[in-house]
Parts: sequence; structure tokens; C-alpha cells
Amino acid sequence: MKKNIIFVVIASFICIFSLPASGRNLQKIYPIDSDVYEAISALYISQGLALPSTTGPWSADELLNMLENIDIARLSGGLLTTYQYASSELNSSADTVKFGLGASIETYWHSNTTDFLDESDWVVGFEDGTCSRTS
Repeated sequence: MKKNIIFVVIASFICIFSLPASGRNLQKIYPIDSDVYEAISALYISQGLALPSTTGPWSADELLNMLENIDIARLSGGLLTTYQYASSELNSSADTVKFGLGASIETYWHSNTTDFLDESDWVVGFEDGTCSRTS
């Protein structure tokens, strides 16, 4: 019994601590004329790197992977600001997780109160496709 409780507690901790890591949403799509991609392109050119993929649109994950190739130590002034802009834009969109709750009201009403008295009277038979009467 004690082993089961310990196992449940350890599994709960693992689940709880792994939730924040899975909260990153890197699926936001950036269009071809995105300012973030233009900033990354300028950084690549300034460091003499081959331009990243020019076939857009790109996901935030793709742009973050492109941004990882930039050597931050070689940046100064406006280029460092450009890097910080691209990094903050991509990381702010990646940390956005939205939860929602939707509710709807649904009712059923049947006007034939003589043939259909119980809810079980409404059951449709599988083979014949007609209503089955239990009475």
C-alpha cells in the first residue's frame, strides 16, 4: 500500500513539473514579409552567414532555430538591438498559452407524448433503423 502511495506522489510531481515545459506554443506562423524574418536576415548578412530558408511562411520554431545560429558575442549597437527585438518577439509569442471554457445549452423536446413516453422509446435499432419500443 505504501509503495502505491509513493508511486502516485512521485508520478504527480513529475506531471506537475513537466506542465510548464509543455506550455510553449511554437506554432505561430510568420508571413513572408515578417519584420522578425527581416531582422534575422539582416543578422545573417552582418555575420557573413548564408541566408536562412527564403521559403516562407515560417513557424516560430523555425525562426528560433535560425536565430540560434547567430553569434551574440559578435553583435554590437544596432545589430544587438535587432537580435533582442527578434528574440523577444519570438519568445513572447511562444510563451502565450490560452485556455478557454465554452458552454452551450442543449435541450430536446418531442411533441408526440402518446407514443414516446420514456427516453428509452427513442432508441433507434441498429439493424432496421427504426425506433424500438420497449413496452
